[in-house]
Amino acid sequence: MDLLIQVLSEIVTGVVTQRFREENDRKEWALISKEPDKNTGKRKILYWFGVEKPSKEKVLKQERRVQFFKHKG
Repeated sequence: MDLLIQVLSEIVTGVVTQRFREENDRKEWALISKEPDKNTGKRKILYWFGVEKPSKEKVLKQERRVQFFKHKG
């Protein structure tokens, strides 16, 4: 079980949480990076989902997109 958690932690690059979006003046669900940015010290927003909480399928789809661009090189 520990090995599975370790492998998944290496694959997953983001976390889904609610953030305030100034453009729309409301809280929305966002995929954010796990690690803070080196320059700003804040977590980067990788994708905005909107007002409703996204399904696991939507989150996994965006994770795959992020991984693609991360490893594109």
